[in-house]
Amino acid sequence: MGLYYMTKKMLRTTALSAGIFMFATLDGNTQDSRIIDLPAQPLGNAISALSSKTGLSVVVEAGLVEGKTSRAVIGEISSHEALKTMVEGSGLQVVELRGSRFALKEVASSLDDDADVLLDEILITARRTEESLFDVPASVVVVSGTQIQRSGLDRAEDIALVTPNFNTVGGAPGTREPSVRGIANEVGISATSPSVGVFVDGVITNPTAALAGVSQPTLDLERVETVLGPSNNNFGRGTVGGAVNFVTKKPTNEFEASFTGDIGSFPDGKGTFVVNAPIIEDGLLSARLAFSGAASDGFVSVGGDGPDQIGTEDYSLRFSLRSKPTDRLTLDSSFSFDRNQFDAFGSATFSSIESSEPVFPGDSPSEATVDRFLVKGEAKYETSIGDLVFRANYLKNDFSGSFDTDLTALDLTSETVEVIGESISGEARFQGDEFNLPSSLGTVSINSGFSLNSVDLSVTDEDDPGEALFLSVLGAPDDGSSVIASIEQDVLSFGIFSEGRWKPIPKLEIAAGVRFNLDNVSQESESVTSGLTSLLLPAVPFEAAEETFTAFTPNASIKYDWTDDFSTYFAYSTGFRAGGFILIAGVDLFPFEEETADQFEVGFRSNFFDDRLSVSGNAFILNVENFQSIALTTVAGFTFVGVENFDTENRGVELQISAEPIDGLRINAGYGFLDSEFADGSISAAGADVSGDRPAFSPAHSFNLAGEHSHPISQLDADAFLRAEYYFQTDFVGVSAAELDDVEGFDTLNFRAGLRGDNFELVGFVENALNEGYATGLSIPIFGDAGGEGVLGFAGPTRRFGVQGKLTF
Repeated sequence: MGLYYMTKKMLRTTALSAGIFMFATLDGNTQDSRIIDLPAQPLGNAISALSSKTGLSVVVEAGLVEGKTSRAVIGEISSHEALKTMVEGSGLQVVELRGSRFALKEVASSLDDDADVLLDEILITARRTEESLFDVPASVVVVSGTQIQRSGLDRAEDIALVTPNFNTVGGAPGTREPSVRGIANEVGISATSPSVGVFVDGVITNPTAALAGVSQPTLDLERVETVLGPSNNNFGRGTVGGAVNFVTKKPTNEFEASFTGDIGSFPDGKGTFVVNAPIIEDGLLSARLAFSGAASDGFVSVGGDGPDQIGTEDYSLRFSLRSKPTDRLTLDSSFSFDRNQFDAFGSATFSSIESSEPVFPGDSPSEATVDRFLVKGEAKYETSIGDLVFRANYLKNDFSGSFDTDLTALDLTSETVEVIGESISGEARFQGDEFNLPSSLGTVSINSGFSLNSVDLSVTDEDDPGEALFLSVLGAPDDGSSVIASIEQDVLSFGIFSEGRWKPIPKLEIAAGVRFNLDNVSQESESVTSGLTSLLLPAVPFEAAEETFTAFTPNASIKYDWTDDFSTYFAYSTGFRAGGFILIAGVDLFPFEEETADQFEVGFRSNFFDDRLSVSGNAFILNVENFQSIALTTVAGFTFVGVENFDTENRGVELQISAEPIDGLRINAGYGFLDSEFADGSISAAGADVSGDRPAFSPAHSFNLAGEHSHPISQLDADAFLRAEYYFQTDFVGVSAAELDDVEGFDTLNFRAGLRGDNFELVGFVENALNEGYATGLSIPIFGDAGGEGVLGFAGPTRRFGVQGKLTF
């Protein structure tokens, strides 16, 4: 325990000290850097002079630079940075194209969701450096802010609908668990990391398995990037299965504002307000405020005068600041608060998983609240050889809820839970520019650094096992039977990483890297029992445990550009998830081992017909050793959910297509196939052979298709549009290593139509138009089968229709 507390005190100062050291020592020049002295002048003339002096290839339309003046560039600087400096404040931005070329384009209004983004060059940060999606040797699915708004993707779980082999399951909104390529979070109440990390600008928002729900709202975003497969080397802990990174819109130097509101039929409504304003001119300080509020009565009635189920109230607030005190230094900071309140923690359910009508079989509605505070800061300094980035963040997740656990109409069992997780993290990273090697050996770049993360998890779980009902039958008073378990878990995580990228020729990139991971996990727990319960489940005295888990996670890739429009790659990546301890029903402390993953992937990216068609695809083999899986454990004659380690084998393919076959018609489609199973010889603690069985939350097929056709209406100075969206997935297992029925697959169909102008948008929509009943996960009733199938399926939303409007100022 001493290691944890001593290091936690050092956490706030160590990363800053390293940052100062790196600032002091990084004083060098790449061979591309040179003395440049170009005064302020017409921008077109400045670009011509820069190209003549450095050989930089810049593609630009004459009309874009007409009437614009460049900034002066004086000093020793790379040609790329000189170009970026020239155009600052001009309303243009530098875009890196394939073939080592650059282009200028207008900066789209950061509040303009009508920007043409489908087949444009897409810049992402999946390898933690900004680069074209076309250049990344990995399976990455990018959902733009425009697509998020137009498809009504409100939360992180909605991103899974448009991402192959990405699934989320569970109960109430905001607590659904992510699963990527067959790797799901099945640990439960533990401070060990989740399987799939959900990030905001590179900061993990679900740092513990106990709070792994993907409740992040899609508020004021540039895009969402989902990296499929192990991503430890780039994103750190919590990414053995993948990473979902929400990239927020940053403050700009222009005043902008927008308001969006919608009304739905549950009934429900939502409003979003965004304003951006410069505070000090010339980019010295800008601010951005985004707020959304939503309320819904839910879609399942309990009956009588009781409240509807899955009713929600959501609030999200983000305040961001950006400052550029010098041309080389950018400072970003933000504060965000999200609240998700909802009825029915266990969600409404089907009476059986084959039922088409969702019901609520419980005796009383459940209530729960998830609060999240996130404060983050980033400093980026552009040196002559690359960028130095330092991040410091504070995160607090607070879950509290009381709910019916027997899921029957009888008052049998109930539970009250409070889970509080706090995290302090810091990262220092050097993102090197490409520099020329001697003797025509090509170019090389380095991306390296370290991270520190402290996680504190506090859990209080009070169970009413239901003796009160039996006592009342006997005419005896309620004896106050209960099981109160308290858990304190701490994790200190340290990582150091480095990756090098070598281009012996412009068309070939060879990359390799490694990360060292260290997680020190400590836990203190105890349970107190009372009443009749104490006769069956005696109290567990104070108990403490501590263990340190370490691993090296290497990665490597080879990418070759056959043409400017066709690229192939091979990639090898590994992942690591620390082990830990789980307290089962307040009875005993059960350890589980660390989880490791190895993935081999081949893929391609291509553009055809003057970039009107973009196609990317891949195939992968992903093997996991000591997969942390749910298994049913019997303690004192009762069946509880525990965690055991198994090996799994996962194989699959993914395909993404974007197209504009004719002007005004846009199509996006994605398909995923996943063959996932427990490896031979997988035996549970109860003696069950689960070899060949399918792990939880891994449907074999997933498919999404969205098409939109727009037509200009000159009289209204607007476009009329019609949009359709279709989502499909096959059956999946709800609980691993347990003989339970599968969750049936589902498909849903949405329609949207309306008018879209420069400053307004009006949309009518129908979601789940065919009113298909479907389940999103399984629950295991403690008493009886409660539904005739031995399980209950959490219900997905029924048909919803409504209108949405947006105004931009």
